[in-house]
Amino acid sequence: MRIGTKEEHKPMSSIIDPCKVEATIWLIEEVHHLANLWLSDPLYEAFVDPVYPSLET
Repeated sequence: MRIGTKEEHKPMSSIIDPCKVEATIWLIEEVHHLANLWLSDPLYEAFVDPVYPSLET
């Protein structure tokens, strides 16, 4: 969204705090790693309540 604006050449570090960006990236990577571990467990569904109740016919 910055392309073509007067702030296009403004350094990103003056817009977004580099420490917050780094912390956010680490958090996202940690959550991604935990999600992969959770999905690798063949019984992960046993510990999750269903979002939609099963319909009885």
